[in-house]
Amino acid sequence: MNCSLDGIDLATLGLERSCEEWPDLSTNFCDGKILEASFKAVNYWGERMLFMRDSKHFVDRPLLKDAKTVVEEFKTNFNVTEWHKFAVSKMSESQVDKLAKFVQQNFGMADGALIPHVPEDWNEMPENFKHIKDASLKQWAIELNKNWKEMSKTMPKDMNGKDNQRHSLIYMPNPFFVSGGRFREFRYWDTYWIARGLIASGMTKSVKHLCKNFAEMVNRFGFVPAGGRIYYNKRSQPPFLTPLVYEYFGATGDIEFLKEIMPTLEKLPRPEAFCQDVDLVKNIADPMEKAKIWHEIASASESGWDFSSRWIRKDVMDKQKPWKLTNLMTTKIVPVDLNALICGNFEMMAHMYLKIGNKAKSREYHAKYQLFLEDFKNLFYNKAHGFWYDFNMESGGTVNDASYSYYGSAAMPLFTRCYDVIDLGTSERMMARMDHWDNENDITQISTSNQPFGVPAR
Repeated sequence: MNCSLDGIDLATLGLERSCEEWPDLSTNFCDGKILEASFKAVNYWGERMLFMRDSKHFVDRPLLKDAKTVVEEFKTNFNVTEWHKFAVSKMSESQVDKLAKFVQQNFGMADGALIPHVPEDWNEMPENFKHIKDASLKQWAIELNKNWKEMSKTMPKDMNGKDNQRHSLIYMPNPFFVSGGRFREFRYWDTYWIARGLIASGMTKSVKHLCKNFAEMVNRFGFVPAGGRIYYNKRSQPPFLTPLVYEYFGATGDIEFLKEIMPTLEKLPRPEAFCQDVDLVKNIADPMEKAKIWHEIASASESGWDFSSRWIRKDVMDKQKPWKLTNLMTTKIVPVDLNALICGNFEMMAHMYLKIGNKAKSREYHAKYQLFLEDFKNLFYNKAHGFWYDFNMESGGTVNDASYSYYGSAAMPLFTRCYDVIDLGTSERMMARMDHWDNENDITQISTSNQPFGVPAR
């Protein structure tokens, strides 16, 4: 895999810099040169460094020394006077060998920073589970419930704020839950679904901790980052904080906390794949064209659907398989699910403001919901199909080509109730359309897209 930037200075491309708040850490985890050089060492050492071949694994490894010290040692060891003149591609074999040893001496293991934590409200047999009559389902729920102890983590206090000079983790003041796999930090919209499970397990105190952590992120960054790493702090995901608070309030009726967090909700509206993203554009000569593709990749990541044929240019879908990320057009697609979520958030805000006695704010948000609902219907809903589709800004119409029309995201308006609820036939028409596709034997194999979110059924 090619991880060389070929002398490109990322600072000249107008890209968002994801680690500005941590200037010393940025050079190690975000800006490219040490990261680029380190992956040349990975390729050189081959199987001996196979565990580090995922770019995210590398940027999740803590530093064994303070960030500034590591940077200065790198400059000294490899005679770096100016970063933009440092060319990884020109390193000799002996320098690469020296570089590999430098990585081993200065970067720790990715799994070592977080502290295992047993949530204080965890219960081996939650009260809700006692009402499950089917023995096999009850046992399944009990086994799932055990996972909360494995997923719950806390952070050492010395990782807080400016004291964090060795980790790419963003400090969380309260316990949180990791998604698992290659994700050793919180993930924004994953956390909403985790919270739904926690509520089913009677763990509302843990959910309150999650709400507080996210409120801290909004007050600090202006939004909730896509994940709990410094390289995510210029990127978010679909806005699930409002539904998260709504679920917590619905389960607890905690009026005082609702009053406390509502002002924060009012504010609401990818280096983890460095090597893969650099390799992706290796055959493109124009630096600005490279930047455009990286922008499309980041936009797809923010959508939560990273990655899917949903964002691939339709004019290449028949010509090229497996589809490539160089053909993304994410910024040209207005997604139905994101807008359905925003729509539902307006009505949730109206409901919560009414609960804390602020009728004026409740009316304000209900009016926003009504206006948004009408625009949403006009833009995304196809009356003939009884179905919602993404909107393509290039073509000026919905993405409803017969070959590439159905994605699971189309059901989001039902989930957020962004439709005329008095129209009782809405869900029936949508199901009828899905049955129509199914009866035509037009189910596409998910595995053919070569992307995590696959090819949609159509």
